[in-house]
Amino acid sequence: EFLQFAGCKYIIHIIEWIGTHLLLDEMAMLPGQLQEQGIRNVKALGDVIQWQKVHYDFKYHTAEFLCNIPVLVLSEGQSLLPTDCRIYLHVSHGVTLPTSPTLLIDSIPADVLERIRLYLGVLRGMEYNLSEEAQKMVQEEFVTMRHADPVHVTADTLHSLLNVSRLLAISVGQDHLTADIWERAKQLVEKHRERLPDRSQSS
Repeated sequence: EFLQFAGCKYIIHIIEWIGTHLLLDEMAMLPGQLQEQGIRNVKALGDVIQWQKVHYDFKYHTAEFLCNIPVLVLSEGQSLLPTDCRIYLHVSHGVTLPTSPTLLIDSIPADVLERIRLYLGVLRGMEYNLSEEAQKMVQEEFVTMRHADPVHVTADTLHSLLNVSRLLAISVGQDHLTADIWERAKQLVEKHRERLPDRSQSS
């Protein structure tokens, strides 16, 4: 389905047993200036991303509803929208990517897409527990990292590490944090930071 928001085509993929995933392709935006309605739409999308809230306008009154929508924004530069995490894509030499998300999705065989959706659906329902032993390990590790690099290692770094380690554990079917998963999470977070144009940023 295609929705028009501020001159952008936003692709919405609805997977019934997983939920709604919103893919926003800013690369489809046309040159020009945002008008009043476009500015309101961008703000509404920002509220979904930041606060997981949707504002409904019923003409005579407005209402606010909570939502649970994972959002992925594709952009060639700094996005118009607020994001919790920015990933800079490094394309390997000789690799040609499809020119649009739709072409990329269409290039994946249907049976592979089905397996991906099933995999994500199963993982989304998994429980995850951070034991007292794991919490102690994380605290000690963070203190050591903070002492070694007080400029770049911040509370945001810890937040990212906890999120990445949780997702890594769940991705391999584990319901708890291990030392191996924690080390892999640290490596991923560091690689992510190295890709940022301004390495002093941690998001």
